Amino acid sequence: MDYLNSTEFYKSVVRHVESIGWKNLVKANPTFTELVFAHEENGRLHEIVMLLNESFPIKEPSYCTELPGKFTFDWNQSSSLAEVYANFINEVNSYTQFWDEMKMIDETCWVLEPVRPSKADCHRRIKLDINVSMEIKVDARNPTELPEIFFLGSETATETFRRKLESKYDEWNSNISIVYNLGELLEIKLPGKCEQEEVDIWLISLSVYVMKIS
Repeated sequence: MDYLNSTEFYKSVVRHVESIGWKNLVKANPTFTELVFAHEENGRLHEIVMLLNESFPIKEPSYCTELPGKFTFDWNQSSSLAEVYANFINEVNSYTQFWDEMKMIDETCWVLEPVRPSKADCHRRIKLDINVSMEIKVDARNPTELPEIFFLGSETATETFRRKLESKYDEWNSNISIVYNLGELLEIKLPGKCEQEEVDIWLISLSVYVMKIS
């Protein structure tokens, strides 16, 4: 790891960071081989981790992001971290509508999974009734298009939902939200967080009552 003792290596890294702006650097390890840059989009903070190697800037760094699609960059010897960061910003901004749609689902529906969704997650499992849930997979590039939909539950319990969906596929409207579309196609009001909280409170109350009489 002789390059970590190289003044030229650090001078090069500093020049690259300065071209991005120190204000955008939110974290760095002591050797400056791991740099974390941030970008805010519609109130959401996004980070890209750039991992530098001994051949930097000749060899391309490695990247870690929380995007729904794989982040890539066509690196060459004249490329800069500023170009990578600019490309990252463009990628982040291209997913704004996707994240807005997923936020609406999380805030208005009874989401069972994932429990703590990441910005990269394109799927949600949504509670429909006591016996049925619905798994949807959203196309991050075309978030208001009809998603992949699977019903989870017994064949009898899911039959009504499947028939409604199959008969109304053509009525999906890409100009309105996923949540509204799903409600219209299934002809129900999707259970929301309020219903979930009420059930949780009822279960807690029932548990306390059972403990008292036992």
